[in-house]
Amino acid sequence: MTAYFEINKKGINFVFTNGYLNQQDRLVYAWKAPGLIENYHDPQGLFYDAEYDPERRAIIMQEKFDFRGIMAKGVGLEGAVGEKIDRYYQFLLSKRLKTIEKLAEAVVRGKISVNFSLVGSNSAHYQPWLHGLRKHDLPDQETRVLAEAIRCAYARAGVEVSFSDPIDFLEGHLNQSITSTEYMHPKAFNLTFDSEIQAYYGYEKEIVTGFDIKLLDIISQVILEEIEKKEAVRQRAEAIAFKQCRECGHFLIVGKYDETGENIVHLPMSEWKAAQSAFEQARMRQLEDILAGVEKDLSAYMETEGFKMAVVGAFYCGC
Repeated sequence: MTAYFEINKKGINFVFTNGYLNQQDRLVYAWKAPGLIENYHDPQGLFYDAEYDPERRAIIMQEKFDFRGIMAKGVGLEGAVGEKIDRYYQFLLSKRLKTIEKLAEAVVRGKISVNFSLVGSNSAHYQPWLHGLRKHDLPDQETRVLAEAIRCAYARAGVEVSFSDPIDFLEGHLNQSITSTEYMHPKAFNLTFDSEIQAYYGYEKEIVTGFDIKLLDIISQVILEEIEKKEAVRQRAEAIAFKQCRECGHFLIVGKYDETGENIVHLPMSEWKAAQSAFEQARMRQLEDILAGVEKDLSAYMETEGFKMAVVGAFYCGC
């Protein structure tokens, strides 16, 4: 690809090497321009902070240099060179995003567990993290994978979620105090008792210094509570719809449920039987899915189509 390339600008050769994506998804190169500017503190004479700017198709350096009497901080990438570098950047970015999505999926499914360990100097607490991402060429992307996994889990349950920091989010939802095995979360596993960490904090040998737990075992209860809130809103909307139906004496169809009972559309008589049948089938599927999810396995429930769809309800006033 183009982890290494050279370009010549008015007789000056610029060397760019070791291209990689940094934590902020920027393509970074080490570089030098022999005879013009080199880093004499580096054995190879390289600077390590040049970034590719995709909008300007240019490499921007942190160090200014005198280029033919002009103080410059970058070089443009024209023609085929610019296209090649841009393709390389897009390739690396696409690969990273796909890897993050794949790992987040594994976290949601419980194939990758969330590791909690004791941290903090003044006030110790269990902090969540992910291990082993370096083998996926994802150093320093742990919080990003966790954030994507949380959003994915909530989205599959049809529940909205908002947070700024996934570490704080998971730590707050687990709410696990520093403790021994006896009072540890029942779904925690791979408990560790590191004697050096215990000694550092002055804890007894019974204190757990680290453990693993699946993501859904942290957030499933909160998700279920949000589902119950949505169900309460749906039932309220149905009640309003039936009330309006009785008053007007028409067949009705409810499109989107909300607390005000709005978005109600009249259904012609000729379409009632088909709508009634579709509604009954949809409600049965939804109830089966909800029972399977709540009583058996939330993660399996979140894979079904039942909860993802917006159920359209048809009602007869009985007048």
